[in-house]
Amino acid sequence: MRGRNRREIRRLAREAMQRARGGAPSPPPAAPPPNSLPPPGPTPVSVQEMMCVCGEVLRIPLMLHRRRCSCPSCRRKFLVSFTTDRATGMEILSPVYLDDGAVTGDTRVAEAMAPLPPRTETVVEDPEPPGTLPFLCPCGTALRAARADYDKRAQCGKCGARLLLALVYDSNLKAFRIEVLRLTDAPSGETHFLER
Repeated sequence: MRGRNRREIRRLAREAMQRARGGAPSPPPAAPPPNSLPPPGPTPVSVQEMMCVCGEVLRIPLMLHRRRCSCPSCRRKFLVSFTTDRATGMEILSPVYLDDGAVTGDTRVAEAMAPLPPRTETVVEDPEPPGTLPFLCPCGTALRAARADYDKRAQCGKCGARLLLALVYDSNLKAFRIEVLRLTDAPSGETHFLER
């Protein structure tokens, strides 16, 4: 009721100012026809769900916009803020967590939803690399790397090139391969000679 009185006072003040300037008051906005349909577009959602940082799923009504709330589980306080997505016209919940310890008496406890079922994670074990893998030296010589040579330095027996044999798993092919990198740094004494 108070808001309506303020609007009426503003309207009367505008009309008085226009009369003082010699102009006619502006006509009130036209009301839509009584049987007209609402404009097409998304319907507003009155309640949105959010997940608190503690993992609790909360239901936040649209009417709590710009109000303080707290999580019933962890008691963290946050400011409820809804913004309108320009592309869809939908209201998007954007909570702002508050670090202050201020007690205003205006903080509401958000409604918690039923707990989520525990997630079952499937553990994928790393495949075991084979005992030996063939690869080509940059000089074109076909060589084999033993398991002890994976991810280590090696030297081609034919051209003498120093190589780093990186073991790589290709998830698309579901197979291991050797990625050959030519070394240009000073010898470290840890280089193995490879035979064909």
